[in-house]
Amino acid sequence: MSSYTGPPASAMTSSNDVGSPSTPSMPSSPGPVPDLIRIGSVDTNTAISVDTDVLDPVISNENFMRYRLQNKGILHSNSKLTFSVTSSSGVDAFYPVNVGAMGLIERCRLLVGTKTLCETQDFAHFQSFKSMFINPEHNKQRESVTTGRQMCRKWLYDNGSNASTGGGSQSSTNASDYILDIGREIDKFGKSEANQDTRLFKYQLIENTPVYQIPLSDLFPFLKMNQMPLYMMKEEVTIELFFQTDQKLRACIGASGTADQTYTINSSDCQMVADYVYYPQEMMLAYQNANPSMSFSYVDYRLARHTIIGASGVQNQQILNVGGAGRVVNKVFFGLSTSGNSATNILNNFSAKGVEAPTTTGTTADRYGEFTHNVKYNDNLLYPVDVTNKARFFHNITQAEGGVPFVSRDEYTDEGNLVSVTNFMGRELTDLEDEFFFVEDRLNRGERVNSRGIELYNTWNYLQDSDATPVNYTLRCWLELVRFATLQNGYMSIGFA
Repeated sequence: MSSYTGPPASAMTSSNDVGSPSTPSMPSSPGPVPDLIRIGSVDTNTAISVDTDVLDPVISNENFMRYRLQNKGILHSNSKLTFSVTSSSGVDAFYPVNVGAMGLIERCRLLVGTKTLCETQDFAHFQSFKSMFINPEHNKQRESVTTGRQMCRKWLYDNGSNASTGGGSQSSTNASDYILDIGREIDKFGKSEANQDTRLFKYQLIENTPVYQIPLSDLFPFLKMNQMPLYMMKEEVTIELFFQTDQKLRACIGASGTADQTYTINSSDCQMVADYVYYPQEMMLAYQNANPSMSFSYVDYRLARHTIIGASGVQNQQILNVGGAGRVVNKVFFGLSTSGNSATNILNNFSAKGVEAPTTTGTTADRYGEFTHNVKYNDNLLYPVDVTNKARFFHNITQAEGGVPFVSRDEYTDEGNLVSVTNFMGRELTDLEDEFFFVEDRLNRGERVNSRGIELYNTWNYLQDSDATPVNYTLRCWLELVRFATLQNGYMSIGFA
């Protein structure tokens, strides 16, 4: 990032890159003044110091915590929140493999004074979508230790026969099984698939009270592109966390455990590790004087929930209004999950049920059926023809996010029979099948949504549980909204684009 003197004081910044914060406006000042807030390098030989505070929550109980930041320095976006829970010994519990300890959080909020800068509801479900874009090797080498995510896959080579009687020859070239890779090896020789089990390391089991951390930038998208100039702010900055009240949503249970357990938030391990960045005093004063008014654009997310009632053999047509009226919306993404909890599933309930065509053999009752989708806003459909092709759905996600989700075909729509029936903590890995079917649409017109809002045109065929029993589902849809914040003379004002 280059240094600059900035425009006249009367000029205000704007952002042509929707979703990215604009560069703060800067009046003329003697000499170059680097941008200290934007994440990235500062193009000058500058001494930088970091002061780290370990903060306890000012309010702490089983369902809620609040942290208060000091108005000093510049808050680094990579500051962390740490968590742990305690449970009875021998429970055989662990965090969901796709979201880790983030499954503990139901809602999070970042406030400046009494104003909400960022807020995400159903945060664990939100992260079940965002986590699909984390590189598997990153999950294995880092996230498994820092957040508890375990979503790295590998081929399990045929070290002998799958027959329980053993026999057969070992092979280092044939691999029939696709399993989770946590750094352990499985000896297949002489073991049936039902007797092949991947166990977490002891430190990863909840009974041993592992302490995990969550970066602030994962909680609050404002911090993805900006560090917060706390020393320039006269209002109190607070972080609020709301934990899952349903105990069965806080963890997953291995085959040897029982689902009815209590997981207690360990307040002594729930802390904020806040990194405050300091530049030379004269530089920070020059930056403050050069920026009496600073403007930021960023994205925030709004959630809409709908209950979808499954029905065996019935075409379920829905027109769902998900809001967004009067807002600039970049993206819409949603997933369908069963209501309640699924503690015996290695993902718990933090997933998105997929759809699949009925099989040619047997009945259609064991399938979720087919899915048709379109979006309507400002009186126009987004797609001239309704989307039904599952590869198209996958393509739309890739196009909207600018990257490919790290999920296999059968994890997305249960097509391909790739995932092994081997076990993970005694639970079948087939729990991963058909559990990552998120649908995302990029609204590329750059228009403000009119008063009617955004409507989803969805049709499900044979929407039911795997045992052919109609059940209730919850559709969670997030809108990515463009927001603006202005810091003027130490006070923050927040609004929508």
